Amino acid sequence: MIKAMLNVDNNQDISKFYKIIEFLKHKGEGYRPKKSKIFTRQNIGNTLVGNIPDSKTRVSRTFTVITETYIDLYRKYLRLRPAHVNH
Repeated sequence: MIKAMLNVDNNQDISKFYKIIEFLKHKGEGYRPKKSKIFTRQNIGNTLVGNIPDSKTRVSRTFTVITETYIDLYRKYLRLRPAHVNH
């Protein structure tokens, strides 16, 4: 499809085709690759999985905390939070 849009021959440098680069970036917005799950909760034990929602780059981020000290700190914070807060 890109070759048809560009109508270029082989060995053509496409880095200067700014409209094509912009088109490809626009098509790739919000793309999240599917990752395979390797471990189950029983394999890892105590973990904390956090999710940072979509940001300026339109890609959400996920992180894990496995250190027991930080997990205990999170649980203590969770107990102190008001119950009506939903986020």
